Amino acid sequence: MSNEDILMRNLHLLDVSQAMCQQETRLGLEPSTLSNPKVVWFALYHSLKHMLPQEDFVKSFEGWYPPRTVSDQLEFKKVCVSQIQKLEVQGKIPRNFMINKAVLDQPERIIEFLRYLTEFALRSVYLNNFTEVLVQVSLKQQPNSEK
Repeated sequence: MSNEDILMRNLHLLDVSQAMCQQETRLGLEPSTLSNPKVVWFALYHSLKHMLPQEDFVKSFEGWYPPRTVSDQLEFKKVCVSQIQKLEVQGKIPRNFMINKAVLDQPERIIEFLRYLTEFALRSVYLNNFTEVLVQVSLKQQPNSEK
């Protein structure tokens, strides 16, 4: 499988749909559009959405997504880099995963970067869901302390 195919599969597993991409970018979510900056920002945004606490995510990206002007694009990239660095510090992604923000402007590297970022997002979703299930099971199995 190519990086494009894996990235597409990962985005679909993250519940990112063709319709969402069409609505937000006016472009389809297809292997041929993955290197388009609008689709790259879309994939970045939705990958990070699954990895960050909801309130941090909303506060960080409020007003910057979707980026409409050149200055919005620069600020959006800064926010993405900042959030990725936070995820590195938290251990949710490996240190030096991104290397530098120039990756976001290199079409040949961005697909591979997004592929791995979506894999870490899937891992984060799985761990969050699995932890919730374990807590629910453990609560059900606790003996009743009331007598």
